[in-house]
Amino acid sequence: FTATGGVGIEQCEKCPEGFFSSSPGASTCFACQPGKYTNPDQTKCLQCAAGKISGVAAPLCTACDRGKYAEGEGNVECKFCDDE
Repeated sequence: FTATGGVGIEQCEKCPEGFFSSSPGASTCFACQPGKYTNPDQTKCLQCAAGKISGVAAPLCTACDRGKYAEGEGNVECKFCDDE
């Protein structure tokens, strides 16, 4: 993306961590939604894997604490394990 209104691709800057832009030379970066993180090229958001969570504009997903879980992909919070 270009934050400075540049006229050439060489004046473009990477989006901040946790943000993405799907088109080169775009004037805006967008935040990844909760449960997602940016890919290495910062061109799209990917869902967090099972057992991991993220908040808004996350550059990566974090694992659930011991005694908690996040089932499936794209989670925003971990749940406590039942003591059954």
